[in-house]
Amino acid sequence: MEEFGIVKKIDGNIAVVTISKKGFCESCTLGLCKSSEESMEINALNHVNAQIGQKVKILIKPYSYIKGSILIYGIPAISFVLGIIIGREIFGIQLGIFDPDSGSAFLGFGALALSLILVKIWSSKLNQKSRLLPVIKKIIE
Repeated sequence: MEEFGIVKKIDGNIAVVTISKKGFCESCTLGLCKSSEESMEINALNHVNAQIGQKVKILIKPYSYIKGSILIYGIPAISFVLGIIIGREIFGIQLGIFDPDSGSAFLGFGALALSLILVKIWSSKLNQKSRLLPVIKKIIE
């Protein structure tokens, strides 16, 4: 996926680039983030030595996009379902600690909350890996 943006800040070989949400978000079918802001900032590898204020073409690797989607949506959903099943079957029926419905709700939401915290930590670590960052491919202006 290619985007165009303007370099706002440079920190070593990482550039902060402002891109239009219109281009970035038009491929999204959900449309949940109806933000009033028309642009957003992303970090990108700056191998072409772009300077502040220059318009650049950015390549976002499909692998990174898919991996991010799975991380943000898939892991919490799976954790929630597994928490419900484990809460009902083990804590509710087998051990009798909770009412099956209460056990499934308690463990389901607990697993969801824990997975969201872990996803936040994991995504911040992944964001620091340069192979997953978007790359500035070309200086336009």
